[in-house]
Amino acid sequence: IEENDGSLLDLNEATRGQTWSQVVLDSLGEAHDFLGQTLGADPTRWAWSKLHRQTFVHNLGRTSPYDRLFNIPPVGLGGDNTTVFNTGSLYQGDFTATVGVSFRMIVDLADVTRAVWVLPPGQSGHPGSPHYRDSIQPWLNLEYHPMLWDWGQIRANQEGTLELVPSQARG
Repeated sequence: IEENDGSLLDLNEATRGQTWSQVVLDSLGEAHDFLGQTLGADPTRWAWSKLHRQTFVHNLGRTSPYDRLFNIPPVGLGGDNTTVFNTGSLYQGDFTATVGVSFRMIVDLADVTRAVWVLPPGQSGHPGSPHYRDSIQPWLNLEYHPMLWDWGQIRANQEGTLELVPSQARG
């Protein structure tokens, strides 16, 4: 760009014969117009999180009308495919996050009892559970839950016990 080398620009019919200054100014103008049409005329109200959204789709919510029952409404988020909060989207799409980190865990290998974790949208896949979507905000805010290793701590913090009992053999 500094040398105004147009060889790369000449590879594309849309930019052939233009200078880098023209291409950059045109690109900024198009981006400004797009943001104005999409987010409103006031640039102070523009935010990446209003465009870049994450949708949590349940396996049973992939079709209508089940999507309204099982899927969690989209949430705005930061990051992209070049940041630590990796939430990439297609470059020619609607900015919806298509890839990213879900389960995050931080482990101090000198003391694993200090490990923490978060799993969006929540620990449960059951929409009726209080843990179906309770980890979205902690995930967005980079907050974590302790990863309990000691059985005493686990029992002290458990909410319940699920016991699976085999059925009586038939026949």
